[in-house]
Amino acid sequence: MMRTALLSFLALAISALCLGSSLHAVDAPATETPESTATEPTATSEAETKKPRVAFLHINEMIDPWQARYVQRAVDDAIANKVDYIITHIDTNGGRLDSALEIFNTFLNIDGEDKPRCIAFIDQKAYSAGALIAFSHHDIYMTRTASIGDIGVIFQTPEGKIEYAPEKMVSVVRTELIKAANLRGWDAAWLQKMTDRNQKLYEIRHNADKKVFVIEENLNRYLADNPEIDRENEKQVFEHRGEDRLITVAGDDALTYNMATDLVKNLDGLYEKLGADKSQEVNLSPTNTESTARYLGSFAPLLLGATVMLIVFEMKTAGVGLFAGLACITGTLYFICNFYQNLATYYEVLLIAIGILLVIIEMFTMIGGGFLAIIGALVAFAGIFLSFMPNAGQFDFDNIFYGDYINSALLNSVLTLFVMSVALVLFIYAAPRLPIFQRLAVQAEISGTSEGALSEEEEALVGKSAKALTQLRPSGQVIASNGKADSATVKHGGFVDQDGEVIITDHRYGELIVEPKEPEVES
Repeated sequence: MMRTALLSFLALAISALCLGSSLHAVDAPATETPESTATEPTATSEAETKKPRVAFLHINEMIDPWQARYVQRAVDDAIANKVDYIITHIDTNGGRLDSALEIFNTFLNIDGEDKPRCIAFIDQKAYSAGALIAFSHHDIYMTRTASIGDIGVIFQTPEGKIEYAPEKMVSVVRTELIKAANLRGWDAAWLQKMTDRNQKLYEIRHNADKKVFVIEENLNRYLADNPEIDRENEKQVFEHRGEDRLITVAGDDALTYNMATDLVKNLDGLYEKLGADKSQEVNLSPTNTESTARYLGSFAPLLLGATVMLIVFEMKTAGVGLFAGLACITGTLYFICNFYQNLATYYEVLLIAIGILLVIIEMFTMIGGGFLAIIGALVAFAGIFLSFMPNAGQFDFDNIFYGDYINSALLNSVLTLFVMSVALVLFIYAAPRLPIFQRLAVQAEISGTSEGALSEEEEALVGKSAKALTQLRPSGQVIASNGKADSATVKHGGFVDQDGEVIITDHRYGELIVEPKEPEVES
């Protein structure tokens, strides 16, 4: 039984490592893989081949690590296909700031004559993290009814209350927006006001043809550099946006205030303005692997908890193989989503594998007196905890998001342990009464008989006395009359101290079922 369990577990760990390698290989830009929809244009007329090539991708859900990984893959594919434009269709209410900044810099780093021009297309909304990402593009095209803005940084307190983030986090967003203004040509004051709700935005008119916007913290410096402006003259200096409010603008205002490049009626209108042929579009929509990873991400703690418990079930059913197979499935699904989201890598898999292996060894040998199992449990928990933290931020203690990473990883790890605990309780109390486990027990006994008449040997021990080799809590090992150490479980989950006398009442799933021996009463 131990050999089968160990082999099953090692197979699971090896398959997870191989899976990680294959997933990272998939991430490399490739234009000939079945999942990639990017294709080279076919030979057409000379006029058509001169039309610009466009790569198209979506950001139309909550901004999260999955979106960041998807955008990086899509951008790499677009550059590999040597397109002229990358059109990003943005329609989102926002999401995680760390993921938004990652996407923001992915687009902002695309620059140079040999690189595609990035265009954000907004036909409905780009709020908060969505607006931040939009301003990392070279151009923004909006429909007249679309909206953009409100880059307010908020967080949830431990009490569940939503509050604006402290200056430490806001300053990071402000710095990135100013960088985008300098590199992409957006109005820096307007971008600052979109995230600095406590700063006033002033409009300064030099004359009928020249007006500029200045954020409150820069007003005194601007006036010092331009002494011809009279601060008390309301025709020259007036408050355009007040305190305690963030800016959100619709299509016409966005164009007026240099928050958009131009207005278009729809996506087809954008293609027409660019002179591009939509039939030659390089579609970079999420692949099947990416979509599966995103869906599974919501169930990661459940999948990991189920994987560990299925390994325990396999050891408790005399190596039938069913639970080992299920553990391979749930473990593979878990690592698909966490490898893809840059959460889990090889060393986390090894930590989990080593930890569980130590626990298994302790269960069957008791060579460490329980200490080895404690070490194994701690090592496995460390692997589980780290597998829920972003790889880049695991040991970056100065990262402003480090506290959020810790809280998220801890929450998911606790949820994983909760799933494992509930499953263990259900197994102890419900498994012996379920028909499927009874059938598995029969199958295990048949297999055991074919391997060495194990079930006959256990049957011969029923009704005889034995001594507890270890504490039975409720499981452990006993020494029976045959002189062999056998795995045993106390009936109904009882407790027997080491060297305690027990009576063997049954055998099930390859182990003995025992009851404490009643002391003899003298007559």
